[in-house]
Amino acid sequence: MPDSPSKVIEYDNLDEAFSDLSVMLHTYPKSPTYRVDLLRPKKLDYSLKSLKHLDDYLDEIRKTKEVEQDWNKTVLRVGAYVGEVIRRSDAKGRWHWVDHDTAVQLDPKGWKNFEKSIFTAAVLYQGGQSFCFPIGKVYKFLENGREDSVRAFARVMIDKWTAEPV
Repeated sequence: MPDSPSKVIEYDNLDEAFSDLSVMLHTYPKSPTYRVDLLRPKKLDYSLKSLKHLDDYLDEIRKTKEVEQDWNKTVLRVGAYVGEVIRRSDAKGRWHWVDHDTAVQLDPKGWKNFEKSIFTAAVLYQGGQSFCFPIGKVYKFLENGREDSVRAFARVMIDKWTAEPV
């Protein structure tokens, strides 16, 4: 018996919103990112190399208790930046930001165990069952340290998806 045709789900991507959020990492004086003084805007050019600078930044701020006061803002802004590095590195433009509810619609089986949290509030989606969790990776770095390097994470994602046609 032939497979039934796949259901196409239309969704609004959040690319513009997360691009804006990534800029807020270092350019929003009304509500600055925690220890924004450690960030060097000239180094934040959305290249993979710029994530080395963010690894250093995250490693420094994770040592302080005060980061907990701005935890969500910091995790979301840095995560948005990391995701934008991945998204912008894909010349074919296949990655798009989607929110948790949309991800559940796109892959109900794969998302059945993912509750809505800061880890999953927004993720990168490339089609099918391909999701990437840059916000979750930042959270893990702050919890675990350099073993959860955002640069290494992005390198793997970029290498994997630029080497394989989707």
